[in-house]
Amino acid sequence: MIMNRHFHQKLYKLAAGCMIAVQICCPISAFAKTSSIITNKYPIVTKTESGTESLNNISTYLIDDRTYIKLRDIAEAFDFKIQWDHINKVVLLSLEEHNLNTTKNEVTKDTSPLQSTLTQQTVIVDGVEEVLSCYHINGYTYFSIRDIAALTNLEVIWDSESHTIRINKKSVNASTADETSKPETTDTSINENGKDILCNDNNLIYVPESKQYDSIEKYIKENIDPKFTISDFVITEYTSANTPSIHYLDIDYYLGDYKTNYGYQLTIVQESVKTIKCTGDRENIENLNIDKNKTPDISDAELWKKTLEENSYENCEIIDYDIVRYYNEKTAAFQADIVVNFVDPSGYHGSNRHTFVL
Repeated sequence: MIMNRHFHQKLYKLAAGCMIAVQICCPISAFAKTSSIITNKYPIVTKTESGTESLNNISTYLIDDRTYIKLRDIAEAFDFKIQWDHINKVVLLSLEEHNLNTTKNEVTKDTSPLQSTLTQQTVIVDGVEEVLSCYHINGYTYFSIRDIAALTNLEVIWDSESHTIRINKKSVNASTADETSKPETTDTSINENGKDILCNDNNLIYVPESKQYDSIEKYIKENIDPKFTISDFVITEYTSANTPSIHYLDIDYYLGDYKTNYGYQLTIVQESVKTIKCTGDRENIENLNIDKNKTPDISDAELWKKTLEENSYENCEIIDYDIVRYYNEKTAAFQADIVVNFVDPSGYHGSNRHTFVL
């Protein structure tokens, strides 16, 4: 099945006011909103060496149905050593060294009006550098719990019965036996957006950019979804900008030009598939009965015009913008996110995301 992926449009160093003057006719209406940021109401519980600990005395937020938390709060809960390198503007995190601070962070929940900015932050974990998307909220930096878990070998489990988010250290087999002699095994952790499968056997190999997907298709068919056919998906490959040895394979299902939540992401280290993230549900997509030829017909130029009309970027310098189209299964709506990177008159570099319901 051949489907066109969304494409990124770039606009360099042009004032937003100039763009508003461009006259474009919109064939359909679209309703826009900024990202939804609300205080997280679900309890967060961690299991540490000293027992079960609640993180309910700290601020956490739900942003577009994902939970965000301060990395320092996770570090304190699990005794990781965390430092801020103010010269290079990076976070230094050590999972091997214990936090020598015996005084816990006593910051309580923030009840002031929310002021947030979408940005990126470099985090170096035991010498490995990663750049994560995050939000600056009321002066503090918040990361997705799922991203933190991937960095720190933690597992995030959503307990649907108690409506509790559980964060635990992944169990490690202390046996020194040769793991390669064991049959193929997987370790699965459930999170708020799906499940992550840890490939323990190291036998699933993929050479980056080879486009030889037969072994991947076979593995997913045998271990995850018997009805999986890789030709029904759009595949995107890319290498970590900061860690060239890490390669990613996104396998996404589209309705026309609109990405759905159903798909997989493979993390490949030195040609060995280490994890498979599974999101969405095949049955939910199959039961939609949507004619792909009747998906919303609105151009990127029209969406950009509406972004400028409904959001003030007067006197700002637009650095670039990205447009991502997708189908929101929870709201049963086709949507588009427009991420705008800009510099305001004071010289502040900011990034905003605006969501249009089409």
